[in-house]
Amino acid sequence: MYASSLGWLILFVSYFYTNIFETLFVLCIEKIL
Repeated sequence: MYASSLGWLILFVSYFYTNIFETLFVLCIEKIL
């Protein structure tokens, strides 16, 4: 149970950070262009 919840936490955090980095990447490209 603990390992399963830890896996879900890692999955959620990685998904969350991926969205943040994609947003920042798009904003940087818009500023450059």
